[in-house]
Amino acid sequence: MKMWQDESPLSRNTTTCKRYEQECASVTLHRLERLHIAPSTTVHHLISLQATRTPGILAVVHKTQSLTYAQLERQANQLAHALLRRKIGRGVCVGVYLPCCIDLLIALLAIYKAGSCFLLLELASSPSLALAQLACSEVPLILSHEKISKQLASYHTDLLCLDRDQFLWIGESSSVPLVPCSSEQVACVMFCSDVICQSQNVYLRHKDIVQLLYWKSHSFFSEVPIDVSPFPSLCFDMPILNLFGPLFQGGTVILG
Repeated sequence: MKMWQDESPLSRNTTTCKRYEQECASVTLHRLERLHIAPSTTVHHLISLQATRTPGILAVVHKTQSLTYAQLERQANQLAHALLRRKIGRGVCVGVYLPCCIDLLIALLAIYKAGSCFLLLELASSPSLALAQLACSEVPLILSHEKISKQLASYHTDLLCLDRDQFLWIGESSSVPLVPCSSEQVACVMFCSDVICQSQNVYLRHKDIVQLLYWKSHSFFSEVPIDVSPFPSLCFDMPILNLFGPLFQGGTVILG
């Protein structure tokens, strides 16, 4: 199993896009200081705090399905405990091959709660790009759905289908996993072409995402539910901001 260390982000064989990382770290630092944001803040901690404030408010809606903040928090905790049983914890990257649905949001939060980071795999008509991402980022586990997981059959790694294998995680404890997590930890890995940033992987820390989310929420606050379905891919920074952003403010994410 490949361990992805915080002090040397994720792999000694790949080069982090320093320019992008520096922009994420500095673009809103002065705003955070004004807002008195703790440097140890992580993405999932802020969403958990919001869940305690507005447990009965709708957090996410997808077609006829929906979850309140309390329900989202509970299911993310249950999946996180299941991941920890599989030795998925700090320093491990989890592949996520899911459509834009409620399970996607549960999966991302659960990965954070387990102390891990995620690699969002491109979901397209052909699995070639997702397989290319996996070739550059060794992952010990992929979270997916049974139907689409077959597209990655040629990549041999552990697989957890959240629909088919629901019985393996839905009965886990709903308590918050006691896993230490630092704002300096890598939160997500984004695959970029060499043309853009001369690197195949860009690593965002919790601190980077929190800074951008606070800047976005205080600069473009909106009480209208945010619909992320128009984005053709969630494998970039702005769709991720729109996915997590409303949850910082007690808003609702619309997933098509």
